[in-house]
Amino acid sequence: MESQDCRLLGDGEADRLHPCEPIPSPYVRKEGVMPESFVEKTQRWVTLCANAETLIVPLPAAQDLHAELKATTLELGNLEERIQDLEGQTLTLAMKRQELIRKGIDDADRLKFHLRAILGPKNPELLKLGIRPRRPTKAKPKVPANAKGSEGKSVSVEA
Repeated sequence: MESQDCRLLGDGEADRLHPCEPIPSPYVRKEGVMPESFVEKTQRWVTLCANAETLIVPLPAAQDLHAELKATTLELGNLEERIQDLEGQTLTLAMKRQELIRKGIDDADRLKFHLRAILGPKNPELLKLGIRPRRPTKAKPKVPANAKGSEGKSVSVEA
């Protein structure tokens, strides 16, 4: 019995399990392990359909179930192809949208600069167009170029 159990187990697993313990099933999921993915399920169903065709010939009820499962897996495959196609289209459309956004920013900036040049940078009419006019700046006091202090250094004007 021990040698038979050890042959069914993979390398290294024979040392960890006692011969009287049941062999873990590959279909039983442990806690903390992620559930089967869509691809795993679909592949298992396709394999089941392919391998069961010769075995279910004498069983009419099983043939109906087999036909339903085969139709379901074909439809799932078609949907997966359609999803991949739509994801590809989404990527293409997103890239085109980014390109149009960059072009729109460039066009809007060019129009704003043109309108500021025509109307003037401080014109209040720019607000109606959604463009902020330039704020009026405070005039800085001018320092004469030849104004020097008693020590030969330039005089700084403090505000």
